[in-house]
Amino acid sequence: MNRFKTLINELQDNSSSVQSRCEAARKLGIIGDPRAVKPLIAALGDGDQKLFSAVKDALDKINPDWRNSTEANNQISEFIACLIDNSETTLARRSAIQALREIKDSRVVEPLITALRDEDGGVRSMAANALGIIEDPRAVEPLIAVLRGEDDGIRHIAVWALGKIGDPRAVEPLIAALKDENVLVRMYVSEALRQFADPRALEPLITALRDEDISVRRYAAEALGIIAGPRARAVEPLIAALCDENEEVCTSAAWALDNIIGPRAVDALIATLIDRDELVSRTAAESLDEISPAWRDL
Repeated sequence: MNRFKTLINELQDNSSSVQSRCEAARKLGIIGDPRAVKPLIAALGDGDQKLFSAVKDALDKINPDWRNSTEANNQISEFIACLIDNSETTLARRSAIQALREIKDSRVVEPLITALRDEDGGVRSMAANALGIIEDPRAVEPLIAVLRGEDDGIRHIAVWALGKIGDPRAVEPLIAALKDENVLVRMYVSEALRQFADPRALEPLITALRDEDISVRRYAAEALGIIAGPRARAVEPLIAALCDENEEVCTSAAWALDNIIGPRAVDALIATLIDRDELVSRTAAESLDEISPAWRDL
């Protein structure tokens, strides 16, 4: 048996150790024989993360465009069949999503939408994540439904996916979710809204600058730096945020002010230097160093 066939057999042998199968994938990538593409793509659905990474690296070496290959096209139907078959194990369904997420074919969108209702939370969260990566607008309404639902294990992932897709239909539901009781949802919403640069989010994000959670306040400040544009409405709340008790929030507010008003932000930061709180003063100075290194000469 020649070396190539030996490596293929090792790759396909589920009784072999993960390390041995990863090594076989690595060597197949080095050899570069296009005949390895089909078995390598099939191995994407085997469930182990280390093997998945090794197989993907090998495929990228053999054919950087393998996702559009005939072999990938033929394998998609098998991965989809595995995903929608409830008799398959949870691991098999999760592995199928991992493979489908990598291939990004339009045929996988509807099966992934169906998987948002899978009995396994891991499958549901991976499906939401995959829909965000694929960025197909057909997923928007189903993801909004997840956001409005009660599955706290994946609602924040639905928010992330909606931000990735960037469809304007998601803006109002995301704004409403800034008041959600789940802090993880609020945090992801604050970050997602920056992807839309929609003026409807301006006032809700200003309100979010006073959220009890540090990450929500930080992401809200950064989103305002993108959304506010020349609108002066966000300037005063962001100047107030320069005195936030958290250093990261202060830095984000300084960055946002520089984005909105440029050099005029320097005056606000210099004023903040007289704050009695040493941390706030130091943060203002560091922010000034980033925005205008020459401020110390003023």
